[in-house]
Amino acid sequence: MSKPVVDDLTIAMPLVILPVERTPRKVLKATSLILVLTLVVAFSTSVVVGYFFGGQVTEEAMPAKESKMGGKASIINLAYILVMIFIVTLAIIALVKYGKIGILKLFMTFVIMILIFTFTQTMIILYQAYIFSYLWYMGLHGVEALVPFIVYISWIFVAIFCVLYVFSIIKMKYLNIRNAILILNAIWAAVWLGWTSGMLTPIVILVGLATYDIYSVFRGPLRDLTELLMNTDKKAGEEPYGVIIGLGDIFFYSFAISYAYAVLNIIEVAIVAVALFGGAILTFILLLKYEVRALPALPIPVLSAVGLIVLFLYVI
Repeated sequence: MSKPVVDDLTIAMPLVILPVERTPRKVLKATSLILVLTLVVAFSTSVVVGYFFGGQVTEEAMPAKESKMGGKASIINLAYILVMIFIVTLAIIALVKYGKIGILKLFMTFVIMILIFTFTQTMIILYQAYIFSYLWYMGLHGVEALVPFIVYISWIFVAIFCVLYVFSIIKMKYLNIRNAILILNAIWAAVWLGWTSGMLTPIVILVGLATYDIYSVFRGPLRDLTELLMNTDKKAGEEPYGVIIGLGDIFFYSFAISYAYAVLNIIEVAIVAVALFGGAILTFILLLKYEVRALPALPIPVLSAVGLIVLFLYVI
């Protein structure tokens, strides 16, 4: 068997690539670690964002506002997100189909840079402000001298992340750094959206995306993209490399946790997190058991989490 390698197409995709052998034990160990880290970072980020939002959910990130349009705003917001995802997926498929891998890499690099300049900077600022506020309330009033440097420090992180990401798509020894940058920014974007999407819209989005994920993987554009990736590997004589997790999966797991933190108490959030983790692990177990290239990673964990959120929010 030839040694697995990462091809240019895979590295260009919005995927977390875990360099482990595809054996059940190693796959579950690697995915469990990523999932735990994702949930921990999503939770801690939610604490920080919630502190500055005063614990109040807003709807500034959505084109349709529930405060003006009521429940139908959530349907409009879901339709908007689905259309955007569908268009971007079709564009990626077209670029892959016609061999425009260089353009795809440039496009994805541009998207990641936007995320870094937006969410890395924002969250590094908020983390610092949160820590300084906590230290000040503890009586360490000297920390206010560091406040003027908050923005400068955030720009240092932005510059470091940008340089490391560029190196990571050129040299494979930086693969784990690439993974970390992608995961962190996906989580930060998701948490921000979880706090700024209104009360009903997050539930509708999560249910809608989990349902769309089933269609997309089995009959829709993701199935076509998976087949293109498989054909590319076969033509190159390469084996599938390690374990691949879609960045969208990381995003929506974090989105669910952040929304849960915004509307539930801490014990209920912990239960939702366990449901998300258990559902994701069950999905990977099914993936390994049936030896398929792809399974929808949202339905089991996300629908379980949403069911619990609705139960805690509207029933109990």
